[in-house]
Amino acid sequence: MKTLITSFFFLIISVCSYGQNMDSLYHLYLSSKGEKRIAVVNEISQAAFDLELNDSLYHLDHKAKPELAAAIVNEIMTVHAEYTLNDLNKAIAFALEAAQLYEQLDKVKEMDLNLSAAGVYYYRMGDYEKAIEIMLRCYELEKSLNNMTSLSTTLNNLGIAYSNWGYNKAAIEYFRKAIEIERPLNRPMQYAGRLSSLAKELALSGNYQEAIALIKEALVYDQKIEGMLREDRLGAHNIIMGDIYAEADSLKQAEQCYKYAVSIFEKINRQQLLASSLLGLGRLKLKMNRYTEAIEILKYCVEVSEKNQLLGIIQKANRLLYETYKRIGSSTLALAHLEQSIALDTLIFKETTQKQISEFQVKYETAEKQLEIERKQTEIDRYQTRQFIFIGGIIALGLLLTLLGVIVVQRTRRNRDLAEMNAIKDKFFRIISHDLHNPAIAQRDALQMLAENANQWDNKTLSDYYQQLNRSANHLVALVKNLLDWAKMQTEHEIYRPVSFSLVSALQPDI
Repeated sequence: MKTLITSFFFLIISVCSYGQNMDSLYHLYLSSKGEKRIAVVNEISQAAFDLELNDSLYHLDHKAKPELAAAIVNEIMTVHAEYTLNDLNKAIAFALEAAQLYEQLDKVKEMDLNLSAAGVYYYRMGDYEKAIEIMLRCYELEKSLNNMTSLSTTLNNLGIAYSNWGYNKAAIEYFRKAIEIERPLNRPMQYAGRLSSLAKELALSGNYQEAIALIKEALVYDQKIEGMLREDRLGAHNIIMGDIYAEADSLKQAEQCYKYAVSIFEKINRQQLLASSLLGLGRLKLKMNRYTEAIEILKYCVEVSEKNQLLGIIQKANRLLYETYKRIGSSTLALAHLEQSIALDTLIFKETTQKQISEFQVKYETAEKQLEIERKQTEIDRYQTRQFIFIGGIIALGLLLTLLGVIVVQRTRRNRDLAEMNAIKDKFFRIISHDLHNPAIAQRDALQMLAENANQWDNKTLSDYYQQLNRSANHLVALVKNLLDWAKMQTEHEIYRPVSFSLVSALQPDI
């Protein structure tokens, strides 16, 4: 407990000292007017440049328009809110304010840049609808500016947003548009990236043939990239191609891709990508029922991942090792890897929770510092240490209580999900036993009758019975397909998309 409080204490000091100057200057800007405000804008610009928050160093003269000064300040504070405060809500507010001010100044390019930043922030927060709304606005602005490079990026971002939102067709449409814009720009790395984005999305829709063709084209453009980045991109795109081949059950080709990626990342010492390619290769070996090779590769994957603290990959590799050992009947080893996988899953969840709490802590400290700015400097010097210790204790206590609550909620949610899955499974088996039993028996009896009377009936009678039996089989296949579709929807493997249809037309054959 003592160590935990000390860690939070130093974290608070680090965050506050980093962002204090920017926050102080921003509040000074808000409280100043005229030429003094312009001078503060220049100070904010210098501070941002020194902290590497901004690539450009603005310097306004005393005649600068107030709207321009405000736009620059909001643009700088957008980056400060993102990187220093880790507060995407504030970053969005600053970016939108900057965009509005640039619009008043008729600076469309600057307006577009800030709108684009806000769109990306919304995407990172998971608000895909708002992100797409803003990105579409950027799309129209960039078309009016004839800014092809920005247009390519925006279209690709739209594709990514639609993909994450679950709209596969829209994602494919925007990825295709991005490729058309990017093709004549002569930027091999960006073009290869656009191709790989579309390839991954097409593979999700089951269009493996075109997906493979696109990722192969991306590899051709990877060869045109100069320096170490070329090897990096070649390896990454071979992982994607391996994934697509594996989904398409072209297992030998998938194996070649994964092995090539492994060799590249071993050569250039890219540990995280090496671990990812090993994970894909291990999963493939399991799919090919080559269990000894799968175990060897997955253990290598765990070894690389542990050296680089890649907890997510370690967790997935242990899950695959569990599946492998279970198939070969090594129950003790299977159980050991299953326990390791579950423990890592819990640890990853805890780290995610810790990150969220840390973000809250930063926001809380920022609010405290804004209040302190308004006090006298002598009062800050007198009470600062006492306040930090007090706040650290509160946050530490809040962390423990929050973590406890989240763990309880998560466990309850998992138990509920398991109960629902069992209920769905039981219902599925009941439906199968009820709806498939009678048709199957009827077909068996009909076949038996045909077999017994085959020498007695004429060809026309036999043909009629065969046609009836064929129709019965078709109905049974349709029933099985409906049951499987229903099961997929119940387990959320299939998105429920209702459509309008004619009830009369659907019922007429049965009538």
